Amino acid sequence: MREEDMRARLVLHMMDDDGETIATETVADLAKVTKGAEDLGLSLSEAKTLLAKLQQAIVETQVELWLRENRDLDGCRLRIKGSYPVTP
Repeated sequence: MREEDMRARLVLHMMDDDGETIATETVADLAKVTKGAEDLGLSLSEAKTLLAKLQQAIVETQVELWLRENRDLDGCRLRIKGSYPVTP
C-alpha cells in the first residue's frame, strides 16, 4: 500500500433502546487514493452508493423487527396474502 492510499470499512451496528446489538452489517469497504485535494472525502457517486446501502440495511432490519412484533400467531392482525379468517 502506498503512503497516500487509505482503506476504510464501514460497519453498521443497529441497537435497541437498551444498547443491545440487534444487527451488525458491513456496509462498505472503501479504498481511497489521494493524489490531490480533489480526491479528499467521498465522491458524489460514492456517497450515493453508501447512502443507498445504509438505507437498505436499516429498512430491512426495521421491517424484520416490525413484522416480528406485529404478526399475531392466529393471523388476525397481519394477514398473509390469500389467507383469510373463516367467518361463520
